Amino acid sequence: MRNVLDRWRSSVWDTEQYRGQKRLVVVATQLADRGLKPAAARQVLQRWIEFFAAGPTPIRRLSLWSRVPQSLLDSLAGQTQLEALEVKWGTYSDLAALSGLKNLTSLSLGGATKVTDLTPLASLSQLGALTVDQAFLVRDLSPLGQLVSLRELAYGNGYPGSDKNVDFNDFEWTRPLTNLERLHMPGSRPLNADFAVLLELPNLAYFGLPLRRAYRKQVFEYASDSKAFAGFAKDYEEYDAYRARRTHA
Repeated sequence: MRNVLDRWRSSVWDTEQYRGQKRLVVVATQLADRGLKPAAARQVLQRWIEFFAAGPTPIRRLSLWSRVPQSLLDSLAGQTQLEALEVKWGTYSDLAALSGLKNLTSLSLGGATKVTDLTPLASLSQLGALTVDQAFLVRDLSPLGQLVSLRELAYGNGYPGSDKNVDFNDFEWTRPLTNLERLHMPGSRPLNADFAVLLELPNLAYFGLPLRRAYRKQVFEYASDSKAFAGFAKDYEEYDAYRARRTHA
């Protein structure tokens, strides 16, 4: 909670507040609590769109900390110098504007509920950390398999209080990801839950998925050969112990 408040307090909401910072938290929408009427708020958003679209700035790490419409995301195509980008949530659906941000090493796409295609991300060859949250309309994760520099991937539905699943086909797309160390998939569900391919990832140290009964046999079978699955098995054991305590309480 403190991190959220710190982000909000350090944010800027108008281009006139930008002073050449390399790290910037922008609140370009949802400005009623700043005392802006709708017409003035639309003008603020338009200024940010024009600011970003005009071309590279000194900004290296950018957080968009309010609703992100497609027009705002599209304007980021001009920010080719960006090394880290965080989108809190939005109504955006097309990721094409991100495909040219070749310097990105960290990308977080929150509230990606309207996104249907991850293909534009495939060109981001320097990405070491990627989060895609609530991409309910995406089934094909194969574009992620081209991100061979990935060390950390979080994909699923990590929104507190939501029990809606992010479904995807299988884990075949992970085969090329030999640098992957952490694969965190909260609120997600593979339609083909064959985990064997994950044993081929030499650096995988953590694998997290919702604790479903259907996965249990595989997880414990692979636990002796994989640090990631040993940790996953421990999660099952801790959950079993918790249920036992609740039963006998």
